[in-house]
Amino acid sequence: MNRVGLNITENKLQLVEIVGKSNNYFLDNVDEESFSEKLNFQLSNLDFINILQPAFNNLKKRNSLSSENISIALPIDLFRIFSFPIEPELSVSDLHEQMEWEFSILFPTLSIGDFIVRQKKISNTVNYNPEILVIAIERRLIKVLFDFSKENNLSLQFVDNSHFTSDLLIDKNNSVSLYLSKNFISCFVYMNQELVGFRRFEPNNQVKLIDYLGDFTSEESDSKREFYISGDIEFDKTRNDIEESLKLNINDVNPFNHIPLSESFIQNEHYLNRANQFASAAGISFRTS
Repeated sequence: MNRVGLNITENKLQLVEIVGKSNNYFLDNVDEESFSEKLNFQLSNLDFINILQPAFNNLKKRNSLSSENISIALPIDLFRIFSFPIEPELSVSDLHEQMEWEFSILFPTLSIGDFIVRQKKISNTVNYNPEILVIAIERRLIKVLFDFSKENNLSLQFVDNSHFTSDLLIDKNNSVSLYLSKNFISCFVYMNQELVGFRRFEPNNQVKLIDYLGDFTSEESDSKREFYISGDIEFDKTRNDIEESLKLNINDVNPFNHIPLSESFIQNEHYLNRANQFASAAGISFRTS
């Protein structure tokens, strides 16, 4: 099944398309288009589409799409993400009530009914206490993306945040993952394929980030901890600063290392020199469930 993955930032639209043939998948398109103006995700539905659609049209003009299915990655700061400790004996209804209460305390001006909410129990966290991780995004925004997909004769499959989709491409056995965008640096910690920690940092202040990462470099462990970095902006300087400060190696997330190219694929600048900035679009295009 052919699939398109989009990564939408406030400044540009990134696209990765994969096509299926002879029981294999092939990379068919890697491209991006800058918006004519900064995309404010709080715009009215019509104004939002009026910025998004021309950029998408330009991408299709350069390379027509073979897919009817689309999935979309969004900036992580559009998602309300928080966690809270739980008691093992709490019932499902008790957990739901506590989640609603936590949401109301953290976001007193918002109504949880206006959000699509995903929650995940984490038994083994960096604090060694069971927690519930809550991820919420506005229903309104999902409706806009659904309408956009329908208007372009595409079927919307998945919507997720850019860091999670990038992390679909890494080994989560014992790892720390960083994602850089214009407005934030997010950090996810994984153990045994499960998310066990999350923090977000200001991009202009790396001191707190380096201090936080230092806790993981000083830990004694039987298995080596891997560090990964990806993002939709240039992040070489940030990576070099962290590596020099903590004396460690951080792996790039290259989304195209293990997928063959289609016969029609054009090896453009994005593919040749900026592949690591397309991890989110690639990750969401590869996603099957």
